[in-house]
Amino acid sequence: MCSFPYHAYTVGWICALPIELAAAEKLLDEKHPSPPHDAGDSTIYTLGRIHAHNVVIAALPAGRMGLSPAAVVAQRMQTRFPCIRFSLLVGVGGAVPGPSGTVHDIRLGDVVVSQPANGHGGVVQYDFGKYLPSGFKRTGFLNSPPDVLLHALTKLMARQLAGGVDLSVHLDRFAHLPAFSRSRAGPDLLFQSGYQHVGGSTCDGCNTEYLVERKERGAEPVIHCGAIASGNQVVRDAVTRDAISAELGGVLCFEMEAAGMISSCPCLVIRGMCDYADSHKNKSWQPYAAAAAAAASKEILSYIPEDDVARDDRVGEAQHDLLPAGSTPVFLHTVPDMQLTVSVGTWNAECIGRIENTIQGDTWTTHTLTSLANKLKDTHSVFWFSAKTPQSFQDGFSIAADAISRVDHAASGRGHWDSVSRLQHWLSDPAHGRWLVFVDDLPDALQLSSIRKLFPQRPLGGLVISTSLAVCEALDGITYRLDPTLPPDEGLDVFSSVYGDASSEVLVAARGIVQAVNFHPLGILLSASYLRAYSNVSAEKYRQTLEKMSSQTGQQNDLPPEIALPLSMHLDALANTPSGYTLAVLSLLDTDRIEDKFLNALQTLEENTGPCAQWLSALTSPNLRQRIKTLQSLFLIEGKRDVNGAFYEVPRYVTQYILQNLHLDHATFHLAAETAYTLLDSLAAPSRIDKLDILDEAIPPIERHYPALAQHICSLRMGINREPEPESIGRFQNLGILIALYHLRKAARRGLDVCTTRSLRGWLTKNRTLSDEDLELIEPSLVDEVPPCTLAISHAKTSAYQCDAEAKLAGPVSSVLWTNVEGLLVVSAMSRAWFTIKDGVLDAARAAQNRGYAREHAEEIEDAVDKAAHEAVMAVVGVEVREYVRAARATSSTSSFGSGSGVGSASPSRHALKHIVRLVPGSPDESFCAEIREYSDDELATIVSDAMSHDIFGLTRLAGAAWASVLEKDGHRISTVVQSLVQQATNMEGLTKTARFTIEQLARGAVRVYVREIGDAIWEGVRCAGTWIAIMVRQALSLAMLKRIQAGRGQGPDSVKAMVAGSAEMLRQGVSAIPGEYLKNWEWRALRTVVVLRHRAVMEILQLLNHNEGGSYDNIGALEGFDEYI
Repeated sequence: MCSFPYHAYTVGWICALPIELAAAEKLLDEKHPSPPHDAGDSTIYTLGRIHAHNVVIAALPAGRMGLSPAAVVAQRMQTRFPCIRFSLLVGVGGAVPGPSGTVHDIRLGDVVVSQPANGHGGVVQYDFGKYLPSGFKRTGFLNSPPDVLLHALTKLMARQLAGGVDLSVHLDRFAHLPAFSRSRAGPDLLFQSGYQHVGGSTCDGCNTEYLVERKERGAEPVIHCGAIASGNQVVRDAVTRDAISAELGGVLCFEMEAAGMISSCPCLVIRGMCDYADSHKNKSWQPYAAAAAAAASKEILSYIPEDDVARDDRVGEAQHDLLPAGSTPVFLHTVPDMQLTVSVGTWNAECIGRIENTIQGDTWTTHTLTSLANKLKDTHSVFWFSAKTPQSFQDGFSIAADAISRVDHAASGRGHWDSVSRLQHWLSDPAHGRWLVFVDDLPDALQLSSIRKLFPQRPLGGLVISTSLAVCEALDGITYRLDPTLPPDEGLDVFSSVYGDASSEVLVAARGIVQAVNFHPLGILLSASYLRAYSNVSAEKYRQTLEKMSSQTGQQNDLPPEIALPLSMHLDALANTPSGYTLAVLSLLDTDRIEDKFLNALQTLEENTGPCAQWLSALTSPNLRQRIKTLQSLFLIEGKRDVNGAFYEVPRYVTQYILQNLHLDHATFHLAAETAYTLLDSLAAPSRIDKLDILDEAIPPIERHYPALAQHICSLRMGINREPEPESIGRFQNLGILIALYHLRKAARRGLDVCTTRSLRGWLTKNRTLSDEDLELIEPSLVDEVPPCTLAISHAKTSAYQCDAEAKLAGPVSSVLWTNVEGLLVVSAMSRAWFTIKDGVLDAARAAQNRGYAREHAEEIEDAVDKAAHEAVMAVVGVEVREYVRAARATSSTSSFGSGSGVGSASPSRHALKHIVRLVPGSPDESFCAEIREYSDDELATIVSDAMSHDIFGLTRLAGAAWASVLEKDGHRISTVVQSLVQQATNMEGLTKTARFTIEQLARGAVRVYVREIGDAIWEGVRCAGTWIAIMVRQALSLAMLKRIQAGRGQGPDSVKAMVAGSAEMLRQGVSAIPGEYLKNWEWRALRTVVVLRHRAVMEILQLLNHNEGGSYDNIGALEGFDEYI
């Protein structure tokens, strides 16, 4: 138990790095016992006193930095210690150096403290905002520190000016720790912003001629107060550093946790400067900078009387704080940023129910719903779902779950839940207050009740659905019909705000224009943006043209004339221009999400020649960004941003108009389609994809765009030119097959992970007594009986082709899997086995250091014994693992794998290998066997090894838990022997050799037993995942066959497509074999969802490829994916 109750702790102290935690603990005036374990909070706290304040210190999980982890730790701390009044975020940061001799001439080792400045609250999140036609705009304002801390800062700075602040008093605590000394940090070097670092971890190779000349200054740290820039990215470029600082009005340093922390609780940020956020960044100054920041924090606390902390109650006022039931709830929202906002009139919190979309193009409905959602997010939690595709709908749950986790420590602790369950649980809790779920773009044929059942029905909650259904399905709540027109005065205001001219002459013509487009907001926006872009056209002339066109034509392109007419004028003006080419090509891709990084990648491509050169140049030139901004300003493209980053969307009314025009102009369509395909092909560069890790890197940027392009080509019955040689596969098919292989790989890897981890979890639960740390991996909801294999293998008489293929594959498959299992055994043992005896061995060595040689060489002896024990355990593990592998392989000969005989052996490895080898060929024909015979055993082993990569090493942590107690029974004997050896030692070399040999002998028996147990358990997991491993091997074989065809060898593209189709069928059968009762568990359910979506993507690509060859094409609608998901 703690020396003090939880409510006695009033100050929180949070660090990100271990070196920062060490510095904080060193400055405690008094250390208190640690609190007991809490199942709902895995954070490890250090408790103690600094001056008159009881302080709680916590660090972020190892390897996890950034805004979200900081927010989670802050929330957990506040919940565990409810009387914390404020927190300090203490650690290191990257300095923004000011001119030499000025107030903010910041040097390494100085300290920066957050203070309101330049219109910021002390911390500004520089990477949060939205994209507008004018560029990126930062949004939001982070709270200032509490007054009690700002008063302390005033006193601190006044005393520093008067020379009364001496941090050396606190830094003296580190005098006996060389790692924290300033002399160990090295020289303070500031290079000119344009000079980049030259090799190595130090600046020894950098040219000193580029150093910035600065005045000499004392070694004592100086404290600076001002704005701090916070974000999720590490800044290590001086030019970027200076540009962001200038844009923000001048910040003093950069760091990665403060914005997440401040959104969760009131705090002060204190950073010691360890680098200059440039390319010369290294870790040599981190220890001293961490000590300086901790010293400054302790100095600040000395100015705050205990009573002021008790009186300050601002924690309860934090914007995103998690409050107990019955108090003010937290309101979350996942509404995307939009380029436009519209007036929602008298809509209010009671306007919930279904909104019926009454226009063909639904962009304005989306804008209206978004504006309504933004209006309500101060009084409701608002969650946004786009139902355009199954994937976008699924993404909505993931984004909602992430938002909940950032503010709800309990939700973070339920990390093993799937995102659907997590959101449902959160919505069902009345303590979270009122909420609304917006579902936009619901497909016509999907029943509303299918969506409705995903969300709990509660008095405080509501569901808002946008759909084009003509017949309303009965729902609780009110149904609204959205009128797309604006009142005349409001329409005129919208026109003037976009056009930028409200003179009387313009307003007269504007009234006519607004009336000509029937007061439709999109028509008004298109008209006003056209006149703003083309200043040579007067508003009156435009009005006359619009009225003339309206009288001559009716409804065009299935769009209402109030949209079609101004849109046609826009697109006519862009015809045969780079911006027009850009828009046409983007309209053939996935128009719902054209990511910012995709556009960046396009600009890296080399210029191309040929008939599409002009089109390609428009999308690869450095001016692409400017063209995108132009299209945004014309409302032909929309910039958006969500938790996954910035992206653009081509509105549906634009793509609909462009595609129908392209359908009438085959020549232009061919140019646009050929350009789009060339861009995707150039980005993926299929010729370089000879390994699966390259496939994983090359396909994601284009995986969404290829099917969209292929569907347009198929629907318009227009093909893309392909190489006619019969021995070569066409470029279009080549890229499609690679994308299909990518989807197969993602699905199979997920299946491998789920089956192997669940198998090993089950084994651990039955066979091991686990520590609290390991029990976190073995939650009851994650343990069940894993099916012996997801696909049964037939023992019927096999064909000659089957036997031939199995015989060829058996050796390579066996060799690779045994190599993986052997590596996993050794790596998992290294991570845990030796630690079972580590503390006992070191304690024994210390206990023997009371006389003679041992006392004189205490430190060296500890290091020697530590090293000897570690090497001994690892040597024994290595020997016993190799012996296990040799014996098991000898008794599980692979020679009979292809015979079709019974299992014949109880060996788990034999079961697994036989199962996988039987599945890989599928139902082979002569061409497949001929293809396989072309490869040597070594080549096949390389292919299989590429398939497995390092996937099986994901089991390292679980396997490590199996090793954790390997030497528990022998620990006391080993410690006793070590103590005796140390007492008798007369020289270091003899002690090391003797200790290692003795520990090896004592450990051998236990390790031998454990190697066999753990090895068999791993093989059982491999057997359970046999189907997924077989698919992965088939995928690697398909890639190898594809490369042979590209080189002018092989059986032709049909054999590869047949392999892909067979793998897709195995995928379907594999997920169908999961027992129904298993689907009650989220992990199996999530696997099924992933496999269904990936299988659907593969089948869609295969159908598109068949159609491109003249076959039939059955459009796979989005509803199939929705039905599977729901």
